Amino acid sequence: MFKKKTLSLSIAMVAALGSSYVAVAQEDDGLEEVVVTGIRGSMSKALDIKRENTQIVDAIVAEDIGKFPDNNVIEAMSHITGVQVGVDVKGEGSSVVIRGSGDIVTTINGQQVFTGVGRGMALQDIPATLVAGIEVYKSTSADMIEGGVGGVVNVRMRRAFDFDGFKTAVSLKGTYNDQSEETDPNLSALVSNRWDTSAGEFGALLNVAYMESNYREEAVWGGGFFPYTETGVPIAGSTPGVALDTSPDNDYVLMRDAAGAWDRYGLNKRPAVNVSLQWAPSDSLETYLDMSYQGYEGKGNMSFLFTRTDAQQKPGTSYTYHEGTNVVKTAQTVNAFLLTSTQAYEAETESMQYTTGLNWDANDKLNVKADLNYQTSTFDNTGLILDFTRNAPTLNVDFNQNGAVALDYGDLDLTSIDGVGVATFFDGWTHSKGTAYAAKVDADYLVDFGPIEKFEFGVRYSSRNAENQDVQNVRCCGPLLSDPRLNGIVDKTPGNFMSGVVTFPRQWLTPSVDWMLDAENQDTLRNLVGFNYTGRPAYDPTRYFDITEDTTAIYGQFHYAFDVAGKAVDGVVGSRVVNTSSDLTGFQIDGDTNVATQVTLNADDTVVLPNASFRISLTDTLTGRINASQTLTRPAFGDLNPALTLRAPIAGQINQGTGSGGNPNLEPIVATNFDVALEWYFAEDSALTGTIFNRNFTDTIVRKTTIVDIGGVPYRLDRPENSGESDYTGYEVGFQYFPDNLPAVLQGLGVQSSYTYIDGELKPESGAAKTELFNVSKKSYSVALAYEKEKFGARISYVYRDAFKGGENFCCSMPIEIMAQDYGSTDVSMSYNVTDDIILTLDATNIFGDNFQDYFGDATLFNRDTVRFAKTVSAGIRASF
Repeated sequence: MFKKKTLSLSIAMVAALGSSYVAVAQEDDGLEEVVVTGIRGSMSKALDIKRENTQIVDAIVAEDIGKFPDNNVIEAMSHITGVQVGVDVKGEGSSVVIRGSGDIVTTINGQQVFTGVGRGMALQDIPATLVAGIEVYKSTSADMIEGGVGGVVNVRMRRAFDFDGFKTAVSLKGTYNDQSEETDPNLSALVSNRWDTSAGEFGALLNVAYMESNYREEAVWGGGFFPYTETGVPIAGSTPGVALDTSPDNDYVLMRDAAGAWDRYGLNKRPAVNVSLQWAPSDSLETYLDMSYQGYEGKGNMSFLFTRTDAQQKPGTSYTYHEGTNVVKTAQTVNAFLLTSTQAYEAETESMQYTTGLNWDANDKLNVKADLNYQTSTFDNTGLILDFTRNAPTLNVDFNQNGAVALDYGDLDLTSIDGVGVATFFDGWTHSKGTAYAAKVDADYLVDFGPIEKFEFGVRYSSRNAENQDVQNVRCCGPLLSDPRLNGIVDKTPGNFMSGVVTFPRQWLTPSVDWMLDAENQDTLRNLVGFNYTGRPAYDPTRYFDITEDTTAIYGQFHYAFDVAGKAVDGVVGSRVVNTSSDLTGFQIDGDTNVATQVTLNADDTVVLPNASFRISLTDTLTGRINASQTLTRPAFGDLNPALTLRAPIAGQINQGTGSGGNPNLEPIVATNFDVALEWYFAEDSALTGTIFNRNFTDTIVRKTTIVDIGGVPYRLDRPENSGESDYTGYEVGFQYFPDNLPAVLQGLGVQSSYTYIDGELKPESGAAKTELFNVSKKSYSVALAYEKEKFGARISYVYRDAFKGGENFCCSMPIEIMAQDYGSTDVSMSYNVTDDIILTLDATNIFGDNFQDYFGDATLFNRDTVRFAKTVSAGIRASF
């Protein structure tokens, strides 16, 4: 299959005007960096990036080793205009969205990187102290690696030739988390040197980092809504996923079937190493060998609490309702089903990258860069879930107490083992491994042909393999906790749960993580619930896949520059042609026999990705630019798995079965991108900038949920599909100002702010109603006030993102939209230079303790989750010599 996508007239128009491209990581001298030598200095040089590059790019770079106040790369990126960081998971930022798209390419020193079987890297695995810079490309050119419709994130590690000679540096930081009540270390060290010899100049660098994070995340949740009589008797016949009317005149009431909480806590450890060797035998040739390692070890628990809220009403009581509706707000019940569980995990990730290459000036006109890259990444996780059950004699529930669900069990002691028994046991593990080989040659040749100044061309070949094994067996039930075979299984949550936020039990009984992760105890549980095996179970064929993907890309582009009426114009025009062939091995299930049969599927396609950019200096202080390009993202490997995995309903807890699977027929997403920017540099270190952008995506991939009857049992099936187009338009505005006419005591005061607006929608092919984009806030902004005076520096910043659609839920009788409420966080960073070589730091995050909430369509009637985020305080010291 051959696909040719063009920008037709738009590319032709920009090509006629021209531009001058600045390469990504292949040409480091072309990208001016934000060197953090001081607060004003770093912010000033950030403006130079906008002014000196034809691509739409933002970068932050720490010249002072360990300068970033953030713990990892994702947290550092939250300060970049147009970047939205996802809601914290396990105390960390979990995802990155660039101008509305989370499909991005991640690279280290220009080499594409990944974690496990993912397309991109878990950027939270890279400690910020190991990073020299982060570059976010919002527009692309032909020499950039394809794979991200949202853009490219390049993490630059240090090399020996970055320094003039011998360099050593250390940083030590301790971070206190107010929820875990622990103080965690964050350490890094660097040593580097370079030597002139008769064989040329040599350089060697070693940079190591280690960080720990004791996290805790507290949340309460409300379940789905169903129709009941006024006395709490379920009414059958409603259609799942179709919202029912909330008028009080109806002959039914809407009430939740369940509510609960989770208390997630544990410890993450992240070691990381970067090694770089360089050799320059002559002024025209440089070679290098880079090796980097990112590790992750995690052990923890999500202690879950689940209770049925549709139990029998307490005699003499009745429901209360939200005013003017039939939606139940408070209820009092008796003999309610109650479950507490431990979702224990022990996970490990190891990712390694090796790259060797050269940079050769063949003559005055020809430059050649070539490199070979190999990387491997493994992810292993033991994931076990064990439920404890009992009945609660009484339950008082308020489904919306200041936006959160409140539960009160009266005199019931949730930490007592009386009457508590073992229920469902989920026995599972995951092993995934990704490997990749890549070879690349890039060349540029200076020419003198009218306005054309340089021609660039190159080729890249990569072979990527992703293999996944997974299983989760389920069986119920076991004995009471008083059984001597369960000695040591009982534990309690940390306590003080959601204190000051909502009425809720502060502590409850939960299975012990350490007990469950012991291999001998796991066999005890398997025997008690009736599994007929010992040791780790065999993998589930429906969760297995092995995919090999070979990609060949060639590109060519030319740079040009000329004057129009005394105005300097420059730019780049080019195209990248990408051929991808893949072999997918998985299992398909026969619906009649339920037998899994191994299959191998093949695919091949070619895509053409044109690009053009244009820049014009309208005046000495005013710059305009236009960029147009096409980009693509391929489906996640797991989304291509052809099998379907089913999980039957759990008696007394869930009324529907669930199922999930992949789709081997998914097409890549292709985006057509336009950017128009105008930038006014009205004073020193100051500017007002604006960019209008448009993105149109074809073959958008979304997960669709349908209700299917299988053997007389309703199952909610979830699978990815290409679903028409998505399109959005937005704009960014940036403002930075350091006034020079302030009183002496205020000299060094400055302000920096940015605002991003995105308006878009998903247009399904089937003719279904258009819907909002997922995980994209229409409005987001940041404001920072900076002050730097002699040895002291301080910065306070506020980052905000508007409400956004997090997904859809086709269960029950409430609106299907899952909407996240707006969220903001305030951070403070301060530093004091004891000497030129020693700096003390003090940082604080989320200082006002802002929480996260979401809801089903209506925040008052159908509130869902309330999540409490931690506040942190860090103190540290940096030294370099």
